[in-house]
Amino acid sequence: MSPISKRSLGVLTKIFPFVILLIFISSPVSAVNKKVKKAATPVETEPSGEEVDLTKTFYKGDQVEAFWKGAWYKAKIENVVKKEVDKPVYKVSFDGYWHNWDREVAHDEVRRVPTRVPIDPQSLAKGDAVEYLDGGDHWIPGVFVEKKDKKNMILQVKDGKKTKEESVPYYKIRKLQ
Repeated sequence: MSPISKRSLGVLTKIFPFVILLIFISSPVSAVNKKVKKAATPVETEPSGEEVDLTKTFYKGDQVEAFWKGAWYKAKIENVVKKEVDKPVYKVSFDGYWHNWDREVAHDEVRRVPTRVPIDPQSLAKGDAVEYLDGGDHWIPGVFVEKKDKKNMILQVKDGKKTKEESVPYYKIRKLQ
């Protein structure tokens, strides 16, 4: 054998295990062995004669927003704790937070993730409901009061039981659709 073929043989023996691994990973057999995602578990309720808002029926695994301490946070339904027809209680885990932050929240404190559209400062009228991004991961509901200057608006927001006014940059404010 010439030295070139020995070198080629050495290279092939080094990359051969990686080629086999790549073939195994991409084969249909490995796809069968992957975990199968469980189907969502519906909220089990008994019919009661009252109309139930079906747009607010959530299932285990649904991506939602949960209201906690004055703001809407991205969350996931972990379980249905209380299965009453008109007011179920959900256990949610907040995206990006440890499980020790998981909470049980009432039905009216959970919503589907809304479509937020950037605002046109000229189109807002006093009293319009808006939300603003605070801290990069949660949305605080507020009411438009007035334009402060070229870059900021004054919003009225609730801080616990009190209502206060805050100056918020235009680019952080969204209107719900």
